[in-house]
Amino acid sequence: MSDRHIEFVPLGAAVSVTLVAIYLLCALAAAVLPDMPLAHGWLALFGGYPPLTAGGVIGAIVTSIAVGWLAALVLASVYNAVSRGRSGR
Repeated sequence: MSDRHIEFVPLGAAVSVTLVAIYLLCALAAAVLPDMPLAHGWLALFGGYPPLTAGGVIGAIVTSIAVGWLAALVLASVYNAVSRGRSGR
């Protein structure tokens, strides 16, 4: 059977970069199309900061990075435990 293991550090980096990229795309959409409510709604999901302010952008990026690492920690831990348990059969 193949070794099923997820490395925490690459996963954390990938999830964090993905969340930051999604936030920046939403911020760009909100800046270019200010009447588009969907973009503003997505911005609210990334930290609850005032959208399109310097503090808001920095806070949302920091929050996205922290949530990315937390999600990676939980996902890698659970997946590796489940995978290890299944390989024992």
